[in-house]
Amino acid sequence: MTLKYSRRLFLQSTGLGALAVTLNPGQAVFAQETIAADANALSTSVVPTVCAMCRARCPVQVTVQNGRVIRIEGNPASSLNGSKVCARGHAAIKLLYDPDRLKYPLKRVGERGEGKWKRISWQEALAAISYQFKKTLDADGADSLALLAGGPSSYYIKKLFAEKGIANIYDAALRNCDGIRNRAYAATFGFSPGDPPRLDYARAKCIVLIGCHMGENVQVPQLQSLLSSLQAGAELIVADPRYSSIAAKSSVYLPVKAGTDTALLLGWCHHLVAAGLYDKQWVAENVSGFAELEQHLEQYPVEKVAGITGIPAQDIVRTAELMASRAPATIIHPGGHLSWYGNDVQRVRAQAILTALLGGVGRPGGLQLPWNAALPDGVLDFAGPQAGNDVSFSALMEQMIAGRIKVVGCWGQNPFQNHPSIYKTIAAFKAADFVFCCDVLPGEASLYADIVLPEAVFLERHDILEVWSDLENPLVACRFPVVPPAFETREPYWIVKNLADQLDRNNSFFQDNGAAFLDSQLRKAGWFLGDLRLGGGIRRVHEEVAQQEVPPPVAYAAAPEATPESPPLVPGADAAMVQPDETPPGPAAAASPSLKVSFPTASGQVEVYSSAFAAQGLPPLPEYESTPEPPVGYVRLLYGRSPVHTLSSTMNNPWLNHEIAENEIWVHDSSAAAFGIRDGERVFLENQDGIRSCKSVKVKVTPGIRPDCSYLVHGYGCRSMHLKEGFDRGVSDTSLMTRSSKDPLSGVRGMRVNFVRFVKARGEG
Repeated sequence: MTLKYSRRLFLQSTGLGALAVTLNPGQAVFAQETIAADANALSTSVVPTVCAMCRARCPVQVTVQNGRVIRIEGNPASSLNGSKVCARGHAAIKLLYDPDRLKYPLKRVGERGEGKWKRISWQEALAAISYQFKKTLDADGADSLALLAGGPSSYYIKKLFAEKGIANIYDAALRNCDGIRNRAYAATFGFSPGDPPRLDYARAKCIVLIGCHMGENVQVPQLQSLLSSLQAGAELIVADPRYSSIAAKSSVYLPVKAGTDTALLLGWCHHLVAAGLYDKQWVAENVSGFAELEQHLEQYPVEKVAGITGIPAQDIVRTAELMASRAPATIIHPGGHLSWYGNDVQRVRAQAILTALLGGVGRPGGLQLPWNAALPDGVLDFAGPQAGNDVSFSALMEQMIAGRIKVVGCWGQNPFQNHPSIYKTIAAFKAADFVFCCDVLPGEASLYADIVLPEAVFLERHDILEVWSDLENPLVACRFPVVPPAFETREPYWIVKNLADQLDRNNSFFQDNGAAFLDSQLRKAGWFLGDLRLGGGIRRVHEEVAQQEVPPPVAYAAAPEATPESPPLVPGADAAMVQPDETPPGPAAAASPSLKVSFPTASGQVEVYSSAFAAQGLPPLPEYESTPEPPVGYVRLLYGRSPVHTLSSTMNNPWLNHEIAENEIWVHDSSAAAFGIRDGERVFLENQDGIRSCKSVKVKVTPGIRPDCSYLVHGYGCRSMHLKEGFDRGVSDTSLMTRSSKDPLSGVRGMRVNFVRFVKARGEG
């Protein structure tokens, strides 16, 4: 299939206009409202902190005038984002002053889901939680409790649950994004690619994005690096069923058929090997299982892959040769959200194998090895992913429904929007004996909670240390409060410490508050929290701690095998084992006597053939598995991100809603004609199981999506009536996901296996 399009036509419709706005430093472009400065100001200060409006963790500085925040901008001392901050960062002001935010501890007085509460004291709220916690732990054991928690403020509550021996700790971001990616790369290289991935954009000559929506998922540090690379002349290849914002900047756009990405990757690998275009020296010195891979790839000749993916054979060949011509300075981006079709670890493994064939590991312009940087005591605790166990969300819901999990905590998560089968999630929360929730806003999870705790906004609290350990010179920053907590909100450390004290006075939360805890951590390194704040909020580790000497090549012990039951290797644990035998080669790589690298795998090499998977009865090499086709009259439902929203967490923000008021359903021109719907018309969406959207959505007719697909921005469709700005805004994609496909390696369920048809909304739009 060939898509005909004009790049200029899509600059506005795909969000690149908003993307450009989000990267500009200075005053935000929110048309109808600004925070005015007081002409008679008596007090003005600028406080460094770290943004928590998304996972990018951009260092920012906040201007406070007469006790009120009037401006948020990037911290110029930051090498990550500099003076730039995205729309969400600017709009944190409206989160801070949101009239709907939680103000006091609450106790449920109605039925679960009704959102009826009464105000109670902190003492009563924590006593109720500790009573249920202790009673259930003593009577039924640690497996009868669970925690759904994410974001920087969840560090302490995860620590408390873990110290009580509770293994049911679930973090949606770690599972749906990091978990799949880390397992795939650990099985291949023995280490994860990092978060954000350690990619040498500055020296890259070719970048490949596979369903990766950088630009719409605006994370300023990564996006700046990518755009700078393109400006310097790097080629960009984008494979995606939808012409995304970043596809508008691509050298080659491939409208790959949904669910066939693995076939495309294996087709690329086949051509590289069959044509002898792979990096022969690097593969010979560093890859184990190449003979098995070469034989396996015979199943994926380019002509066959063209028939599977809908990409012409000449385009598959052309893009494979473009990657090879720029190798090893070719980046195959590891991706972000990856739970798509149910065979996701193997698909990402194919990306890692393609990277290996191009020799793009530990060399300029490619995937970088974990840095062997010494982190000081106290700082190391915060490096790498925070706690979250290898548990399945679906399994947790089943155990709640069955009555085996009785007490559930929900901290900074919205399980009613970030997972399929919402109705099963509702049933699970109604079945639990006791649910408590801690959040900034009264979102959907709070509607089902017996006790609701009001957390301070990140601008009001000390949070954990933020550590960028994957940089050559690691950075440490802190989230400092810029104004005091409003109402009766409390910082996360205070909440967890006081809960821990009620559970057991003999606990690890010794300090009185978050600042004292952080200071005690930093003092292990000879640092002080006050010095960090006065120093602009950011500290380079190498200013105080020298990088460890690179050890001589040794025979490393075999790393633990990654299995569905064991967590993948992550930086901070085994990263120091990864060292090249000599300095990574530059442009004269061909003249190097050796390109050998020692990898922390069982073989000490890149394992394109996984013996560990084979021993478990799983395919040792990635295989393409077809996904069901849309039924007649339906199209596949795809979803993605908005450049001005962070999933459902920002849907109550009027500044951000001014930029993008609601989501639209993308439909290809030919499909719209076949279904008899027009651009701008409103329709209800009905899935293959007869579930219909709660309200209608506007149709966006466009050539920028395959005819067999439709697309919604995720995060809309909030059902909490307490969020006046966000309630019932747009349509929820997850409400239409009644089916999912379980990945056998990660246990994570792929969600792009649902289909919708269009039902005209009579009398609307």
